[in-house]
Order: sequence, then C-alpha cells, then structure tokens
Amino acid sequence: MKEKGMKKSKKQHRISWKEWIFLGIAIFLGVSGLALLVTGLVGDNLGVALSLNPIKQAEQAIDSAGFHMNFRNLGLVVLALGALVAIITLLVNAKKSDREHDRRMRRLERLNEVVSEEAKEE
Repeated sequence: MKEKGMKKSKKQHRISWKEWIFLGIAIFLGVSGLALLVTGLVGDNLGVALSLNPIKQAEQAIDSAGFHMNFRNLGLVVLALGALVAIITLLVNAKKSDREHDRRMRRLERLNEVVSEEAKEE
C-alpha cells in the first residue's frame, strides 16, 4: 500500500505521433533491408542452374533496367537508410526531452528562490 506522504513516480516521456511514424518507417526500412539481404544470400547459395534460379533472374532484370545493384547491396543500402532514420528520430526527440527537463529544472529553481525569499521576509 502507498503511504500518504509518498509522491507519485515521475511522468515518463510520452512518445509523440511524429516519433511513432518515423520509428515505424525506420522499422519498415530495416526489415525490408534484412529481407533483401537474406533474399540475395539465398539466391547466391541456391545451388541450381541460372535458368531455374528466380532470384538471380530478378537480379539480372534489375541490372538490365539500369539499376546496377544486386539484392545484397540493395539490402545494405535500405538497412542503412532505416538505421539513419531511426538515429535521427531518436536524437531529435532526445534533444526535445532534454529541453523540457532543463525548462522544468529552471522553473523549480525560480520557485525555490521565491519560496526562500518569502521565508526570509517572515
């Protein structure tokens, strides 16, 4: 049971809808990059003739279309983009949280100064 004098725990940082959206995009890019990496590895190690390997045929079609990457390289690029989006999102929101914490601490300091001045006057 809680005692009467105990304070409630501090309110944790709430995640905004913008942060949810950008983290969702980062997760999607990361999972897509991993899927492309695995697909490329499976295609390289499938052990069948090129005419029977649909993954290698798809890589050749992409290469002939002017996009000179295989699935592994494309997966690395997409995975790196997902990591970059996640890092930027976390850094921006951490900075916002630090600003809010500093603002809260300055308010508390001003309040303590006012209370201490009133106590000195009495």
